[in-house]
Amino acid sequence: MTTLKIAVVCASNMNRSMRAHEMLKKHDYDVSSFGTNNEVRLPGKSISSQNVYNFGTPYEDMIHDLATDDLEFYSSNKILDMLERNKKIKRAPERIQSVEQLNFDLVITYENKVFEKVIIDYHKRTKRIHSHKPSFLVNLETIDSQQEAELCAKKTLDLVKKFEKYDNYEDNFEKLIEEFEEQINHNILYSVLFY
Repeated sequence: MTTLKIAVVCASNMNRSMRAHEMLKKHDYDVSSFGTNNEVRLPGKSISSQNVYNFGTPYEDMIHDLATDDLEFYSSNKILDMLERNKKIKRAPERIQSVEQLNFDLVITYENKVFEKVIIDYHKRTKRIHSHKPSFLVNLETIDSQQEAELCAKKTLDLVKKFEKYDNYEDNFEKLIEEFEEQINHNILYSVLFY
């Protein structure tokens, strides 16, 4: 059985990708998580306000900022709980475009625009390198809420297990995707990229 090197990617490396990262890590998978936005955005106290951080800002610093600003508010909306979970997984959010080398067997995204940004990033990189190792990209469209992230983490684990069950998933990728679509009763976007 092949050991998969997995990346899970959402917009800010806060909710969906981090919940999936936690789930896969608990099952001993080789997993990394990333975001694709230019900066990390967390909900603020109103619809029009957001808390904006640079990628690389430690989760601990965000917890301190938000708890200092309004402990009750950020506790009640579970943002502090999410950040506490995240800091137990890794130090800070990372941006996939800043990673020096993308060498993942499987990349799972959770939003169409994130899927598209990953494809663009891979294409920019392939102009500089001359490798032909496949990287399988799958999008599991998920609303950015903590409840949906929980459900999506379970789907992510199911998808990874499906990949794992094939000794040669490269030759069975489309079959594997068809089986998974049938299992979740939903069509998904997917692509094969090279690094």
